[in-house]
Amino acid sequence: MALQFSSFKTRSLTAIVFAMVMLVGMLWNKWSFLVLLTIIHFGCWWEYLQLSKKIFTTKFQAYTQLGLMVMGYGIMLCFCRSVFQINGYGLKDNFSLPVSAAGFAILIVGIFQQKQIQLKAFGMALLGLIYISVSLGFLIHLYG
Repeated sequence: MALQFSSFKTRSLTAIVFAMVMLVGMLWNKWSFLVLLTIIHFGCWWEYLQLSKKIFTTKFQAYTQLGLMVMGYGIMLCFCRSVFQINGYGLKDNFSLPVSAAGFAILIVGIFQQKQIQLKAFGMALLGLIYISVSLGFLIHLYG
């Protein structure tokens, strides 16, 4: 396959911009790091669910998708250290459980709105909690 200069130029510029955004997010302060991981978390969940739909040829109800994402975000917040505080309220202590509970409630609503649930696809979606949310939680635990 021949090298296409216009495609190479576009991809190179995109990679440079992406690297700059990643470096700013990681090195600026703790909140930019949290925002960066939040964006990565929801983006990873979106792609993971899209791949699950293609693999199992199924559809996830919108509330099911949102519930999994929010519940996973709550799990990710469980790994925050005491560095992440807003006016003395720690994210781990005060926000992770309510966010996880809200995600679980949205997930239950989504499950009951679906006509049929494919157990394999739903099981794979639940494994995403470990694959995405816990692994990003470990990463956020390293900060501070």
